[in-house]
Amino acid sequence: MIIFPNGIKITEAEYKCILHIEEDPESWLINTFKDKAKSRRSALIKEWLQKLLDDPSVIDIPKVDSDIIEMIITHKDFLYRSQCDTLFGDLPYLHNTDKFNGKIRKGIPRDINNANIVLFASGIDISEADVACLLAYIQNLEDWVLGAILGHINRGKKKMINQYLNTLLTDSSILSIPGDQDQLINMITSHITYETLPIQLVNRMKDRSKNKSEEILIEE
Repeated sequence: MIIFPNGIKITEAEYKCILHIEEDPESWLINTFKDKAKSRRSALIKEWLQKLLDDPSVIDIPKVDSDIIEMIITHKDFLYRSQCDTLFGDLPYLHNTDKFNGKIRKGIPRDINNANIVLFASGIDISEADVACLLAYIQNLEDWVLGAILGHINRGKKKMINQYLNTLLTDSSILSIPGDQDQLINMITSHITYETLPIQLVNRMKDRSKNKSEEILIEE
C-alpha cells in the first residue's frame, strides 16, 4: 500500500530541525513505522488470541504471526479503530492533518507556502499486514504519520534552540536575535559553531579514539 503518493512537503527550517536529531529523516520515519507496526502486531495478537481460542468456529490457530493477523482481521467480530469510533458515534478528527495544513485555532500556523522540501517523493510503501495492525489501533494512518513528523520537528527545534541559544546571546557579532522561530533556526544553522547532532556524535567518537590512542602512546 502506498500512502502520500506525492510525498510530504516540509519547510527548510523544519527539515533542519529533523536533521539536528536524525542523520536521515526518511530512514527515521520508516524505522518508526516498523517499530510501531511491530508493537501493534504483538498487541493485536495478545488481545485476540484468547478470543480465537474461545471461538468454537475456529478450528486451527496458525503459529505464524502473519497468518494469525490475517485470521484476526477477517474474523466476523473484528473492527478497525475507525469502525469502532463510528459505532460509538465518535466522528473522525484529523487534528494532525489540520495542523500540518496550517489550520489551527490558536498559535502560529505552519508556513505551508514555503514547504518546498519533499520527503518520500514517490510515496511510502507499507505492507498490507502492517497497515492492518496499525489501523486496528489508530484512526487514520496518514494523520498519524503527520503527527509523528510534526512531533519530531518540534523535538529537534527545542533541542537545537536549547543547545545554541546561549551561543547566539554571547556572540558579540550578533546584534539581534529574531523572534520568528524559522528565522531563528536559520540563524542557528548558519552559525560557525553549528553542527547537526549526527556530526557531533561522529566528532565525539573521533575525540574518544584520539584520546584512546594518546593513552596507549603514554603507556608505551
